[in-house]
Amino acid sequence: MTTYDDENFVSNSSISLETPEIEKLRPRLSLIGVGGGGGNALKTMVEQGLDGVELFAANTDVQDLENLKGVTPISIGSHSTEGLGAGADPKVGKKAAEESQEEIRRYLEGTHMLFITACLGGGTGTGAAPVIAQLAKDMGILTVAIVTTPWSFEGKKRMLSAKSGIDELCAILDTVIVIPNQNIFRIINEKTPMKECEDLVNKTLYDGVSAISALIMKNGSINIDFADVKTIMQHKGKAVFGVGVSSGEDRAILSAEDAISNPMLDDLSLKGTKGLLVSLTAGADINPFEIQGALSVIQKDVGEECEVIFGIFQDEQMGDNFKTAVIATGMDQSVEEKIVEINKENNSTESNFVDVINDNETENVELEVKKTTPEEPHNMDFDDYNDFDDDFSDSLSDENISNLPEPEDWEKDDGVPLFNSDRFDSSEKEDDSNSQLEIPALQRFFGKIKGQ
Repeated sequence: MTTYDDENFVSNSSISLETPEIEKLRPRLSLIGVGGGGGNALKTMVEQGLDGVELFAANTDVQDLENLKGVTPISIGSHSTEGLGAGADPKVGKKAAEESQEEIRRYLEGTHMLFITACLGGGTGTGAAPVIAQLAKDMGILTVAIVTTPWSFEGKKRMLSAKSGIDELCAILDTVIVIPNQNIFRIINEKTPMKECEDLVNKTLYDGVSAISALIMKNGSINIDFADVKTIMQHKGKAVFGVGVSSGEDRAILSAEDAISNPMLDDLSLKGTKGLLVSLTAGADINPFEIQGALSVIQKDVGEECEVIFGIFQDEQMGDNFKTAVIATGMDQSVEEKIVEINKENNSTESNFVDVINDNETENVELEVKKTTPEEPHNMDFDDYNDFDDDFSDSLSDENISNLPEPEDWEKDDGVPLFNSDRFDSSEKEDDSNSQLEIPALQRFFGKIKGQ
């Protein structure tokens, strides 16, 4: 007969029933800004109060790193660059990241989802971002890159360099979001200072990161968890994101329209989408009619096969505002080709779509952007405004990059601006109601700028 020493049995065989701390079970989200442009984007993330995401800055320029506040600096390539930068050479940036892989790995340890931001076309961002992306993939981290392409006036060499960086990222990552700097010309005029333009681009980068991270980190009456985001992000094909905020009557519907009509993101078509993540945020007064209205706007062109995951969140700080965030993935090539055909048939202006590229689908989407011709001339004199947008159409293709005009070759446009705004126009003439864009969401967007 077996006997037990009760005291020893309890001390040696007891099982701990303690559960892990809740915080340790939450997904860890990190963002790494690569190069000088990525660092500038991080400044906006800090200023906007990005929540729930650890911020890192990787750069070959030590001086740039020292000027960043609220982020963890990672000096890469200290041996090869001596902290003096990459000199606009992607090869130097790549070598620097490869040299510092183990240090980067230590910072990323335990990360579940990683955002990579960079302004492509230069040295560190273009060269180092793909190296970091590959490292993250090897570590099993769900990774999304949100990058910008150069202004057309920066020249063909930087554009080709940016395209090469995008190609490398697309061959590695789950999702790549490409924001063309050139799109800024849709919402500015000749009096808009460069600093304000850069802030608008960085704010778009912030919107992309916060739209995705908030879906994971916020608690709501209907939650979206990390597994949901991972499921939607892994749909192959094109994808896009958008954020809209509105208040007052029909605020939910208006915010949904804004989410899919941001001029920095071009036209957003949800036809053929395989996956949709939708976040609806308002105060305690959010009601089922508003939820149904917002989702109806977003899903009206979505097929039955589309997988829709949505979350509803209450935030008293929203006041009367209603916020809609949309991430759509898996837009197939057949739909994109139809959109291009429609553009050609209508002889409409084509422009770069803010590409969110999943897996190896790398061709640009060309979507229709309708511009209205007013009955009377606008107040603003745009005779000296260069037609950047048309020259920049489909700029990431090799053919168009090779034909990209130099600044002295740009043609003058017809002098008709897209919108009226007191913020950008010092004219004292009365606004002409016919001068506004036909798209309601864009009218509201410009109205918000005007009211600031």
